[in-house]
Amino acid sequence: MTTWISTRKKAILAIIVVLALTSIVFIAYSIIHSKESPDVTAAFIEEHMTNDNGTIATYLKPASSEHPDIVAGREALSESLGLWMQYAVISGNRSRFDDSVQLLTTYFLHQEPEPYIRWKLTPDGESEVTTNALGDDLRILDALLKAFKRWGDDEYLQLAQEIGSTLQASAQTQGYLVDYHDFRR
Repeated sequence: MTTWISTRKKAILAIIVVLALTSIVFIAYSIIHSKESPDVTAAFIEEHMTNDNGTIATYLKPASSEHPDIVAGREALSESLGLWMQYAVISGNRSRFDDSVQLLTTYFLHQEPEPYIRWKLTPDGESEVTTNALGDDLRILDALLKAFKRWGDDEYLQLAQEIGSTLQASAQTQGYLVDYHDFRR
């Protein structure tokens, strides 16, 4: 009688193990297939985080900046543009990258007296700052150089060279690149 009970227990245990493994496989499959794809995230950014002029807003809700060095509301940052450009290169979306280059040259890139990237814009694309942000500049340079390598468009390389030349000429102190440079002063 004890062997019959242990055989019955073994059968029940085997059924429980099979059901548990089946459940784990089903849950894992559901999780893998329910994750958002990057295209869903990009669609959210394009639909909800893009200003009327195409620049990427910092926050969903509008708000006024209390100080030029503090970001608020729907202001646009060169940081966001650089990340968006890197994403476009990695995802192989040349159209998105070209749109980003257009935003860069239209709104962020200040040409006089030398080309530099303004780190922050108002939601309508105006700039109240005359400084760059080195980390953001380097991210944009990286995206431009990788785009040149990927698609071979000389415009990307030329733009990267112009921005890089300005950084070398104006954004160094004792041979070291500095966090930011005020191009008006």
